[in-house]
Amino acid sequence: MSDFRGVAQTYVEIGPAEGQPVLLLHGYTDNSRSWSLLAPHLGERRMIALDLRGHGSSDAPACCYGIDTFAHDVSGFIDALEIPVADVVGHSLGSDIAATLAAYYPKKVDELVLISTATATQEEAADWLWDNVPGLRRPINPDSQFMLDWYWNPNPVDEDFLARQRAESAATPEATWMGVLRALTLTD
Repeated sequence: MSDFRGVAQTYVEIGPAEGQPVLLLHGYTDNSRSWSLLAPHLGERRMIALDLRGHGSSDAPACCYGIDTFAHDVSGFIDALEIPVADVVGHSLGSDIAATLAAYYPKKVDELVLISTATATQEEAADWLWDNVPGLRRPINPDSQFMLDWYWNPNPVDEDFLARQRAESAATPEATWMGVLRALTLTD
């Protein structure tokens, strides 16, 4: 666990401790476990999968879920682990954070990989999220139609993995769901 600006962040390390690390940043309502199917294919690298603020087992403060805040958190995390430079891989929300991290702190990022990234949230996707997320009843049923749609994938994915991901995503605090939604859809 690492603590930066009063927000404790959890993470998982995979692979040998030596060598330049690969920092893995997950998507909206995902967590470090979302990399578990990909990690075995990344070779013998030191991989560090972070639970972003409000996700997984990291602290979930009531506010501050903008992309810049996440990028500052990740920079503080890198400092706390005394990592001079890392390769950074981001998926979805994590790709926005990775790109912002590289822009704000270019000396901390060597190689940058962005997966499922966009410069803006598509209007149709934003409308769907705003139509659904604010009205989600807590606790969220991981097998609800919303969660099945949220994790829909045209490619075959292990159902046990998806069920665990839906359950963990459903447990994401409301402040995180709404804070990230606002940051992704109400900013230009």
